Amino acid sequence: MKAPLLPLLLAVATLAISTPALARSCLPYGPLKVTLSGTLERKTFPGAPDFEDVKQGDQPETGYYLRLPSAMCVAASAKTQQQAHDGVGELQLVLDQAQYAHLAGEIGQTVRLTGTLLEASTGHHHAPVLLKVDAIDGD
Repeated sequence: MKAPLLPLLLAVATLAISTPALARSCLPYGPLKVTLSGTLERKTFPGAPDFEDVKQGDQPETGYYLRLPSAMCVAASAKTQQQAHDGVGELQLVLDQAQYAHLAGEIGQTVRLTGTLLEASTGHHHAPVLLKVDAIDGD
């Protein structure tokens, strides 16, 4: 009687340990829109030709990033073949010229942005997940 009980207890213990991770809701990739708040940062990374070092001649690539107050996860998308990402604490922002200008005075401030998530896909993407911004709170 004791032998069948042990596997059952192990199964229950495993389920109890993994339930918080399963219960956590990850955000979706586009076309669904998400609204996120965080600190706006401006960062520069090395670009072409080697994507290694601006001091060695690579072009600087400066962009805006949203630093989240706590890490989030993004669910995989079978439709678009974008992978799941866990522990995402920063998003690279995809902005148009008007949005860059609008946010220029907000560096270091908390901002609230709405848009669609997409996975990094080129050497110009410097975070695993990007937010294509559709709206800036207060617009």
